[in-house]
Amino acid sequence: MSKSAIDHIITNIDCKKYESKCNIETGLSDHYMQCISVTNIPISKPVTYTMKRVFSVNSKAAFSRVIKNQCWDAVYQETDVNSKFNVFHNTFKNLYDNHFPIKKVIEKDPNKKLWTTTGIKITSRNYRDLCIFMKTTSDPVLLKYFKKYRTIYKQVIKKAKCIHNQRTILDSENKAKTIWSVINNNIGKSRPDHKNLKVRREEGSPTTENPEAVSNIFCDYYFNVIHDLQENNVSKGTTTKKKPTSSSMFLGTVSQNEITNAIGKLKNKRCSGPDDITDEILKLCHKDIVA
Repeated sequence: MSKSAIDHIITNIDCKKYESKCNIETGLSDHYMQCISVTNIPISKPVTYTMKRVFSVNSKAAFSRVIKNQCWDAVYQETDVNSKFNVFHNTFKNLYDNHFPIKKVIEKDPNKKLWTTTGIKITSRNYRDLCIFMKTTSDPVLLKYFKKYRTIYKQVIKKAKCIHNQRTILDSENKAKTIWSVINNNIGKSRPDHKNLKVRREEGSPTTENPEAVSNIFCDYYFNVIHDLQENNVSKGTTTKKKPTSSSMFLGTVSQNEITNAIGKLKNKRCSGPDDITDEILKLCHKDIVA
């Protein structure tokens, strides 16, 4: 600061942490410059973990080989259909858990730029170093080289983004939805926040946002809606004479090709039911199971 106390610098930096090494005469009136050394400590982001199954290429190949060589004699030794299914499901689930165990993995950063590569990271680092160096020189040759390097750097980034967007759209099953997602990401439009649905079980009852309670309300409604419709038809006299039975169900014979075609039409998604077996793994080995 100046001797006349006209110019002041106000900061929240602890003066005991950084000591001034010297005062430099600037030659501008009574202004002096203080020289201090500041250590830049990078702030690391907190690492978040999640529990999930890892479906690597090697584990899927190993699982496919085991299923192909698996002996299913224990299934055919059972006489009851339910017992056969339980033996098959327990064997399949045991192999599934052994090859795809639930692991603690680092959760991916949703803001990570997926189009970046190792080469782009190195080029970006060199570009930042050049930007700092160009502030200390006025050499026309270096300035020309810097402008050329900057142009190439921007072209590489533009091409990498284009390739990533094309690959994302081509690999997607719902291309229309993916195209709009790419457009919104490029224009900086963020995704809307998902809010819990507020529902009430009946008129006059309090609303709830608990996801489990909301799910139970919908399940109860669709479970009872058929019964309510039948009751209304009975009161109007429009019900049929033949009443459906709830104690038996008749199924026709199903061929091997029909089962294979039905499983083959499933989407390659990692969604699963209560047994945690994904459609992707089921499609991977369904031919070996049916055979």
